[in-house]
Amino acid sequence: MVGLKRPEKWIAMTETKPSKIRLENALDAALIRFQEVMNVPFPVMPELEVLESEPQFIAYARPVGDGVLIQVSDGVVGAVDQLWSDALNDELMGSAVIDLDVDKDTLIDLSLQWLMHHEMEHWNMGHFGINGGAALAETASSLSHALVRQVESKPVLMNELSGYERGLAPLCLELQADHDATEMVLGPYDPESWDQVRIHAAAIFSMLVLIELQDRGSETEDREKGPPTHPKAATRIFMMLGHVAEMWSIPARQEARNRNEASASEADLPSDEETESYTRQVVTPVFMDALKLAAAGGAEHVVRELGAIDDVIADIHRAQTAAHSDIDGFKTEGAREWATLWPVNGPVLKLLGLEGLDTNFRD
Repeated sequence: MVGLKRPEKWIAMTETKPSKIRLENALDAALIRFQEVMNVPFPVMPELEVLESEPQFIAYARPVGDGVLIQVSDGVVGAVDQLWSDALNDELMGSAVIDLDVDKDTLIDLSLQWLMHHEMEHWNMGHFGINGGAALAETASSLSHALVRQVESKPVLMNELSGYERGLAPLCLELQADHDATEMVLGPYDPESWDQVRIHAAAIFSMLVLIELQDRGSETEDREKGPPTHPKAATRIFMMLGHVAEMWSIPARQEARNRNEASASEADLPSDEETESYTRQVVTPVFMDALKLAAAGGAEHVVRELGAIDDVIADIHRAQTAAHSDIDGFKTEGAREWATLWPVNGPVLKLLGLEGLDTNFRD
């Protein structure tokens, strides 16, 4: 296992493109993708500031006037490049996503595109409207940089939450942005595009693992002393796996909502044979890709917290039922943190004017 180099050694340029060009292209691709999925352009034109010659992993968004400023460092691009270089050269990756028809440059670009979607969704979902306009940062170093640059201050509507809810609300905001960014990158269910789901999911996992690697050291003790500032990577990956696992049913459930029906019609759902094949060819390999990427990056704690595939599948099914209120009934660390945050997400969505969309933080 190669493992990632320390952040200060992350390179600021990939083999083929300067990081600034990669980040600009990633934002352009995210804006195009948003319009393709939503059939309307993103409401504002995000401003991108690339923090050049900055080796630390810094990525955050903050409001500027009526728009949003996204600031990303060279170190982010270098970290993504390093992780994929290690993963693609790691024999432990075995039959992972790297065996599909995709190259490293594509994986790097998709990883950065998801990051842009995540930052854009903080603005799009109204997060700055309830947190006082504070920058939403991906890592501790990002937060330190953001606090220095913070210039706007608005009423903090999150103060209306209870003390317990207020402490966990920032984690809900992160998972909400994760969910919408993931929907944008993965797109709608298509039985002809299962390999693309795996490729795009792996690109997302790489960013989640990197955020965890950068932040884990600074948050390990804090998690024992009080509420954390970000969800665990295992939690973010668990929620994403839940989305991947149920993608085949989303079109039918949407049709049911359009008809004001309580459940999906059997006629709108794929056949049992198709769903079984999807689980075997997509859901299980996607989970294995997540484990192998975490291992390639040296994030052994993420591997442990994700747990075994059978336990994760059982937890996903449990999360889809009323049994999710029994936190101790979940088998994996990621699922347990998700279940802790689930009841807090409802009041947060109410502040955002999005109540009723709290089954999986946005579905």
